[in-house]
Amino acid sequence: MNTPTRPRGRLRRGAVALGTAALLTTVLTTGTPAAGAAPRACTPTWTVEQAPVQTDAKISAVTVHGKNDVVFAENRQGGGSRTLTWDGTALREDDAQIPGPVGIDQGFFRTTGMSYDSPSSGWAMVSGDIPTMGLNMANPLARWDGTRWTLVPGAVSPRPAEGGAELAGVASVAPDDAWAVGNVGSSGALIEHWDGTRWTVVDQPAAGTRYAYLQKVAAVSATDVWAAGSGRDAEGNAQALVLRYDGTAWQRVTLPEELATAQVFTIDVDGAGDVWLGGMTGSPLDPTTWKPVLTRWDGERWDAVPDVPRGQFDASYVRDVYVAGTDDVWAVVAPSYTQVMVAHWDGTAWTEVKPQGAQPSEYIYDYVAIEGAGPNEVWAVGEAATIEPPNGPVPMPQVRSGQLLAHLTCGGK
Repeated sequence: MNTPTRPRGRLRRGAVALGTAALLTTVLTTGTPAAGAAPRACTPTWTVEQAPVQTDAKISAVTVHGKNDVVFAENRQGGGSRTLTWDGTALREDDAQIPGPVGIDQGFFRTTGMSYDSPSSGWAMVSGDIPTMGLNMANPLARWDGTRWTLVPGAVSPRPAEGGAELAGVASVAPDDAWAVGNVGSSGALIEHWDGTRWTVVDQPAAGTRYAYLQKVAAVSATDVWAAGSGRDAEGNAQALVLRYDGTAWQRVTLPEELATAQVFTIDVDGAGDVWLGGMTGSPLDPTTWKPVLTRWDGERWDAVPDVPRGQFDASYVRDVYVAGTDDVWAVVAPSYTQVMVAHWDGTAWTEVKPQGAQPSEYIYDYVAIEGAGPNEVWAVGEAATIEPPNGPVPMPQVRSGQLLAHLTCGGK
C-alpha cells in the first residue's frame, strides 16, 4: 500500500438536449460568494444553450479546452455519435463523426466519454453491440488527430477465458501517451496503455482481484496518473479501489475509513493539486442504503466533504464532479428514483442548483457530466425529456428527449 503525495498541476479527466425550444430559455443566478472566498468579478448566471440541430439526442461528455473552446459528445437516438463545439458565442455541429465498427447496429453505438491532451489530440470511449468485444477480443476506442476520428482496437483480453477487455474510462496525456481502464469480466480490473502505436495491457495490483473494476482514470502528468473504481471485500461488500501510477509502476492508494464500503465513480483535481473522489457508500444491491460521498486528498490527509445532498429520496450517488477551487465545487448527484441534481459547495455548505430553472414536473433533466474553465465558466450536460400523455392507437405515454447543455457564465466579463 502507498499513501499518495501531493500531485502537481491540473488533472486531465477521462471520461460517463432538449427538443422543445420553450424549455431552453432560462436563467438562474448561483448566489453570493462563500465567506472567506475571494469575491467574484461578476454574478454568473445559468443559461441552457440551444443545440444547432434539435433532435432526439443525448450529450454524454464534455471537455473544456478553454472558455471559448468546449467540445461535447452527442449520441443520437437513431444511432451515430458526433461532436459539438462551443466557440464562445454559439454551438456548432462538427463535420467529423465518431465512427462505429463496420457491420454493427449503429442504433446501439454510443460515445461514453472523452479525454484530450490538446485540441488536436484525444480519445473517445465507445461502446455498443460491437462484435470485436468478444471473450478474447478488444474494446475499440476512437482517436482524434485534429482532423478526423479513427477507430483503434484496444488491447486483447489478458484472460479470455474469464471475459473480454471491457473499458470504461480514458485519459490522454500526450499523442503517444494515454491510459484506459475497465475490467475483464468479473476476474479483475484492467489497465491499458497507448504508446503512440498500439494499446497494451499493463501490470497493476487489482488485475487478479475478483469483482474489481476501474471506472475512471485521470492524469496529472506523465508520471502521476490516478485510476478509481470499486471492488469487494471478503464478505462481498463494496470497497473503493484507487490506484496510482508514479511513472514506473501502479500501486494501491491507502484510503480513509469513509471509503471502506464505497464505490468511486469520478475523480478531479483542483488548481492547488488536491485530489477529489466522488461516489457512494452502501450496498450496490440495496438502493435504500446509498449515500453520496465526496472526499478530498490535500497532499497530507483525506477529508470528507460533509452533508452531500441526497435529493428527494435518500438513495443517491455522486456521478461527476468539477472542482474550480476548494470552496467552489460542483457535483452531479444522481438519485435512484427522481431528478438528477446539480449541487454547489462553497466551502461551508451545499446549495442545490437548477441550471434549467423552474420547470413543470413532467420535464426530466438527466445531467451526466460537469466540467469548466474556472469559477465563472461551468458546463453541466446530459439529456432533457418531456413525458406526454398517450395519444393515438398505442395507449402508452410518449417520451421526447433532446440535448441538454447548461452553461454557467459571466458572458464577456
